[in-house]
Amino acid sequence: ICILEINKEGIMDRKTLDVLFALIRNCISDEDISSNTIKLISSVDLDGLFDISKKHDISHLVAFSLLGNNLIDKTQKTAEIFKKSNIFAVMRYEKIKFELDSVCRLLEDNKIKFIPLKGSFIRDYYPEPWMRTSCDIDILVNKNQLKKVEKLLVENLKYRKANVGPHD
Repeated sequence: ICILEINKEGIMDRKTLDVLFALIRNCISDEDISSNTIKLISSVDLDGLFDISKKHDISHLVAFSLLGNNLIDKTQKTAEIFKKSNIFAVMRYEKIKFELDSVCRLLEDNKIKFIPLKGSFIRDYYPEPWMRTSCDIDILVNKNQLKKVEKLLVENLKYRKANVGPHD
């Protein structure tokens, strides 16, 4: 349940929005958090901030800034929730990295040309690779080798073939 104030135009509380973007900028680009933002944090509903950041899958970035800059009382219940979101993001990254490494190794061993795309590629441009969350792995392979790749994934890595779309 999101408990942020929404005005008649459907826009989030301005204070919360300012804090959210300041924390993201701090996390991604190491931009200093202004004293005005620090003051705003104490007046912002942290549960609401967590809800909206989780909805957009950036709670781990907000947590990194809040906790790393000691902007939240670490004994608060909300601080523990933010901390867990950080841990969960790192775990997600490690799982997806393991899978990507397994798939790449399998394709290389079978002399299949491929290119990892999107999240697996751009996460190296983040301050920490676990900051770029994703829940899938995008890999480009030659269309002529697609059936062979499917068979390798099912037989060797125990993947299941699901519904296939035009870009799969």
